[in-house]
Amino acid sequence: MAGSKEVYFETLRPGDIIFAEIVIDPRDTADPGSTTARTIAEGEPIRHPCVVLSTGTDGVEVTYMATFKERSSLPRALDKSMWYPISPAPYEGFFYPPLPPRWNGKAQWVSLRARHPITKRRVRKFDETFPVASLNVITLHMRA
Repeated sequence: MAGSKEVYFETLRPGDIIFAEIVIDPRDTADPGSTTARTIAEGEPIRHPCVVLSTGTDGVEVTYMATFKERSSLPRALDKSMWYPISPAPYEGFFYPPLPPRWNGKAQWVSLRARHPITKRRVRKFDETFPVASLNVITLHMRA
């Protein structure tokens, strides 16, 4: 299991994985009746594991990862072009082959819809980082 620790945002680098509160686009909800979907629809932030895409003097930009309650495939209601699979997520019908698996071995997807600014001084950072090649693929395919 990967560990984590509180760090200052100035120590973060692209590819680092952090926990952050972000506002998720309502089009990215898999189950419209869930508590999470209602929170998202109200424009409230949700705490998610995120990948640092870039760093700056005032914060970092991230995108988030989701398991959709540990589903083995992306929920049908979602636009596949807005998600990049992480192995063991299936390749079926996706535009892109899955990225290498994370330490937890769960099927998951990286959102390609938006870059989220994080300006909080301290964040929880995982020991795990995304390989440079995986980060480059995500950055290349970001829609924002």
